[in-house]
Amino acid sequence: FTFQQIALLIDVRDGKAKLRSPLDYGLFICFFPQLIAGPIVLFREMDKQLLATAKGEGEGATMLGAGLVIFALGLFKKIVLADSIGAYADVAFGRVELLTFLEAWLGAIA
Repeated sequence: FTFQQIALLIDVRDGKAKLRSPLDYGLFICFFPQLIAGPIVLFREMDKQLLATAKGEGEGATMLGAGLVIFALGLFKKIVLADSIGAYADVAFGRVELLTFLEAWLGAIA
């Protein structure tokens, strides 16, 4: 996160990148799939994609619906499934010394 912002500041200073609005900065810095997976991506590499998406062109505009469906599915799995099953895992890990073999496996799976 820090190195990405430093790279952006250096690119802006050197004239290799130009931020048009605070929204461009926010989208670039908060682009979470890239932050988790790495490596450091420069703003000038994402700038064309941001411009195309703002105009309603490119893959960003066409894949928005699919991305929202995948996000909603993941959110559903987290809220409904993971939070419900998490209570069983908490019980299992709270009393490890008393678990049977089957209970330990079910707790680990939960």
